[in-house]
Amino acid sequence: MSGKQRIRVMCLGDSITDGFTYAGGYRNALGAMLAADGRQDSFVFVGPNSSGSGCAQRHAGFVGCSICNIPAADSVTGARGGIADIAGRLLRDDPADVVCLMIGTNDILSKYALSQFGERLEVLVRTVLGALPDDGMLFLATLPAMDARVPVYISSADFTPETMDAAVDGCNRQIRSLAANLQAQGERITLAEMQDVLTKQELSDGVHPDAAGFAKIGARWYRLLTEFADARKE
Repeated sequence: MSGKQRIRVMCLGDSITDGFTYAGGYRNALGAMLAADGRQDSFVFVGPNSSGSGCAQRHAGFVGCSICNIPAADSVTGARGGIADIAGRLLRDDPADVVCLMIGTNDILSKYALSQFGERLEVLVRTVLGALPDDGMLFLATLPAMDARVPVYISSADFTPETMDAAVDGCNRQIRSLAANLQAQGERITLAEMQDVLTKQELSDGVHPDAAGFAKIGARWYRLLTEFADARKE
């Protein structure tokens, strides 16, 4: 990347990236913030999908996806397709300088081998890192809270509020550990802390953020992306 080139950004993940319950999701707020300070021309968003408004419409968010493929027999919510199985192709078709990755909510909802969550995530992360340019960056997000008191996507037979909180906390510890270990190895990865961004009251259905929650996530991505862009100019 030269300083004059726009930074290619891929927002990669599941329905929270897609904006399943709120078209455009966090990307609406992210795009609006970039436009408000005249920085929309510094970035170009890439991916096979498009929704929402503003400059961040393109994305690679896929509703229902988990980290890796999950067989129906191993999931309390049925079979799920994995981002790890398509990430290489996505990044070949739409090369990116920066990937904003948030994934794992559906692994939790599936109650799928959560003690090996970090091992599966490392496979995906290494695929993404291998596709980035030498001066690229992977922003790896922790997961927002989920609220098991809301039975839209969360069954009381599978989770109580306490066990859901424990599952999210446990997976986020694995995400933080993975990011720290790869940073120590010199990999271009930065932790994007999202667990503290919104409250359970800012979830529309116990899983997906409402408009205010998405705006807060967009603001966090905005800060990370603009800090990255500013650092490249130094």
